[in-house]
Amino acid sequence: MSEHFDPYHQWLGVPPKDQPPHHYRLLAIDFLEANADVISNAADRQMAHVRTFQTGKHGQESQQLLNQLAAARVCLLDPAKKAEYDRRLKSQAEAQKAVSQAPAPSGAVGVGSVLGEYELLEPIGRGAIGEVYKAVHRRLRRIVAIKVVNAAASSQEALGRFQREVKLAGMLSHPNIVAALDANESGGHHYLVMDYVAGQDLAALLSQHGPMPLEQALDV
Repeated sequence: MSEHFDPYHQWLGVPPKDQPPHHYRLLAIDFLEANADVISNAADRQMAHVRTFQTGKHGQESQQLLNQLAAARVCLLDPAKKAEYDRRLKSQAEAQKAVSQAPAPSGAVGVGSVLGEYELLEPIGRGAIGEVYKAVHRRLRRIVAIKVVNAAASSQEALGRFQREVKLAGMLSHPNIVAALDANESGGHHYLVMDYVAGQDLAALLSQHGPMPLEQALDV
């Protein structure tokens, strides 16, 4: 969608802090709404509204949003898909609540630190608001990757950004996207647990070889 135009906000009233919206927010119905008629009618209403913009200058954005609304309708009207989607949303809500209510970080985090059930083994990356570590689940001995919000970035703005990242990670499911496994807080340190993928750092790979074709990028 256009960088300077926000159809979520301008057409559906969804502010940036609530984006990307989950299916219930997208259809403007109660969270975890169970009535199929309410879901169906809401989808029809939202889609009819968005269709009015198809012939204007934002026709492409209108079609993209219509596709999202249609996908939301299909998901929420299928009992099995809705049950799985609701389970993921509840898990995300609990993780976000833990992040917002957690105390300030106590002490630095580094190799050897323990966050919940995970022990940090070695740093493998760094981002704008935190560091990524290779870690191990101490009981299951499963190797994972953990992104930890650093103390310097533990402002409300940074934590809000982290909450949105957790929400988005939980909603994504694709063979070419690293899966999010857990999100929690320990000693005031907020973290996101993901599948660990061994191999060369993507930034280093791009610096060596430059942009790569789509087919090759999907294999990385």
